[in-house]
Amino acid sequence: MDDFDRYAQDFPTRQEIMQHYNKSWYNLKRGAGLAFAPQSLSAGELLNMASEIFADDPVSLTSLQQYGITDALLSARFGSVEQVFKLLKVTPED
Repeated sequence: MDDFDRYAQDFPTRQEIMQHYNKSWYNLKRGAGLAFAPQSLSAGELLNMASEIFADDPVSLTSLQQYGITDALLSARFGSVEQVFKLLKVTPED
């Protein structure tokens, strides 16, 4: 086992990092300057962003709207808001 293998093996998990900083994964990324305007994201990136938000916040359009993801943006990219929930295999809470 070389140094990189030991480094990779000892690297904290995403959950451990979130617990250490007491923040959601999305908020950690945003704090590191990795947040992007939702309108500038590709469809895949937008789905990934929604998925990360739903990992920490309730599964709802309201949760997405808090991060600037509007129903109009989702409808334009995916045909409907419902299609986004279907693609992510989640059931909205509201």
